[in-house]
Amino acid sequence: MTELRKTGANEYDVVANGWVLGRVWNWHGRWSAEANGQTHHGLKSRKEAIAKVERIHGSKQ
Repeated sequence: MTELRKTGANEYDVVANGWVLGRVWNWHGRWSAEANGQTHHGLKSRKEAIAKVERIHGSKQ
C-alpha cells in the first residue's frame, strides 16, 4: 500500500512498506514526480504523479 508523507507545503514522499519510492510536488498548479533519477513535470493531479512514481519504481525492480 502506497502512502504519502508530507515533507513541505506542497511536497510529499511516496512511501510503500516503509521505503521511500520517490516524491511528488505541486508547482503553480501542476504536479511533478521524481523516482530513480527520473523526473516528470506537468502532471495534472497528485494521483497521476503518485501513479508515475509507482510505475517508475516498478520498472526498476
